[in-house]
Amino acid sequence: MSKKDIIHLKEEGLSNREAARRTGRDRDTVSKYWNEYRRGLQELEKPGADIKAIQESLFSEPRYNTAKLGRRKYTEEVYKHLKAILKDEECKTRLIGSGHKQKLSNERIHQKLVDAGFEISSVTRRRRYGSVNEKCLSE
Repeated sequence: MSKKDIIHLKEEGLSNREAARRTGRDRDTVSKYWNEYRRGLQELEKPGADIKAIQESLFSEPRYNTAKLGRRKYTEEVYKHLKAILKDEECKTRLIGSGHKQKLSNERIHQKLVDAGFEISSVTRRRRYGSVNEKCLSE
């Protein structure tokens, strides 16, 4: 559901909670869109207002400036270090055998990355690589 649909539901007199339920959006988002819409209407009434720009902003979906986002934590250095850890794990498996019980857990791999000085959360590492498996080694 778009911003226009939310505004339409609110104009019908629905509460933020009901509009959020019907659109699948968060109540805070519904409230934000409605408040922006009401402010835009007030701006339209002012003399000398840029009517076209205000009308476009009333129903346009939000745009995010991705150029100003901060650096990602998962850098090329983290990738290389993780590949080295997984390569060592592969060598250990070859030496000991595939049924060994000394495999690194996801938490231990994360701890190795942190010990190496990388500020990365275990969630970030899991999103990129998942658990340690043969697929990771083949990349």
